[in-house]
Amino acid sequence: PHPPPLHQHSHGLWEPCESHQRCLNEKLLFSMLHGFFLGLCIGVHYFVSKEFFLAFPSIQQPKLFRLRGHVWSHLWEGLRWSLWSLCYFYPAFFLLGSYPRNLLTQLFDLHLRHGDSGAVVHLSSLAGLMDAVLLLQVALLGAVQHTLWALGLRLFRIFHTEAVRFPVVATFSGETPRLLVTALNAKNTPLLNYLGYLDLYQLSLHSVQRRKQVYSLDQSGQPAVWRDISKASLELISSMVTRLGGDLSVPTSTPLPPPSSSYSLSSPATSTSRGWPEVPRPSPPVVTRRHMYDEQARLWTHCPQGVQAALGPKPPQPRQSVASILLSKAKGLLLKLSQLPHTAAQSLKRKPFFAYFLSELPDTHNQELFRDCRLQVWAVSSLSELAASSYAEDTYGVVQRTLPSIFTTLIILSQALDKHVKVPLSSSKSTRNVRVALETNGKYAVKAAVQTALHRLGTTFSKELRFMVNSLL
Repeated sequence: PHPPPLHQHSHGLWEPCESHQRCLNEKLLFSMLHGFFLGLCIGVHYFVSKEFFLAFPSIQQPKLFRLRGHVWSHLWEGLRWSLWSLCYFYPAFFLLGSYPRNLLTQLFDLHLRHGDSGAVVHLSSLAGLMDAVLLLQVALLGAVQHTLWALGLRLFRIFHTEAVRFPVVATFSGETPRLLVTALNAKNTPLLNYLGYLDLYQLSLHSVQRRKQVYSLDQSGQPAVWRDISKASLELISSMVTRLGGDLSVPTSTPLPPPSSSYSLSSPATSTSRGWPEVPRPSPPVVTRRHMYDEQARLWTHCPQGVQAALGPKPPQPRQSVASILLSKAKGLLLKLSQLPHTAAQSLKRKPFFAYFLSELPDTHNQELFRDCRLQVWAVSSLSELAASSYAEDTYGVVQRTLPSIFTTLIILSQALDKHVKVPLSSSKSTRNVRVALETNGKYAVKAAVQTALHRLGTTFSKELRFMVNSLL
């Protein structure tokens, strides 16, 4: 037989059938709808699981090794996702598959293909869905679709979280925008800022030659590199200290005065169990005559007609146009409409049943404070590593002037963290869950980094600190 003409071949959703008509390709429609359904499920899971966050790996590896270790896992995950979506898509297509089919046939003037017996066999029927070849085809296409999406997302993460090596000292004048200090101060570009602190963290751990560049002096004899790096890191740590200090729920108490000889330590009314005098309670405010006059001036806001006549007529008010009046009323109406959700939420919070779902959880405030603290962890670790390494590598002693600021900032941060961090009890949860919580929660990561940094600095400068304590005593 002769091959059919070129215009009779399949054109996507339609294909040639008997008597020179165009018939709907239901199998292709089924595959396209399944792809749309699977893509919708993947997108919802992407946002629900918060996969849009970039997690920087603790150990940096080449891109090929990081990708090769996830290929087979993505293949199996894609097949599992495809089979899972088919379990829900088949019943949905059986119930609702006739609507898109009828819409396409009416819109493009298509016909339905007849079976061998001459009857029209719909794919949305039980007889049409019992097709093993179609099931295998759709399952494989869904697995390939999910695998390609997962590998693309993996490549995106690998490319953006790969460590970038910034030059510490500019060799030429054109390298100034690419310096490490520029990346540390790039507050408006979060990814560049993250990569800069990651490079600083890697520098402080593994690169002796680059650490010497940090401790070096410029042409004028000033430690410009160390000054800029320590300033940027200390400002970042101080911002967390300010954020924690401003959000503390415990009020700060004023120090008590030292005991004096005029206090009787044996009297229970004027002393405590430790011998310190009690702080007198604040007395009620004294109402003076001036306060009474101010209160009367606030109360007498309405003047009698005689007094108003004596004061003179009111100044004429400027007339407003109709357009300005309508505009002000429209703004007031929009303001009320914008406050409707807040008002409704406040009214629902008064009811115990809805208040349980609308109220914040007890630990929500702390989680919001430590939501994005990876930069602080890197800054704390980098400063402590650089300061500890300077004990043997700093030839000019450029770090010595900054050591008091580093110690003070870390100690204040540790004190602020003590008021927010509560280590979970092992009796209420299993050891594995506690370990996972300690690794994933940001506040525990910051606390561990600060404790490690203080221990590292205290061990390195133990002789100098002991000499300072002895000199003060």
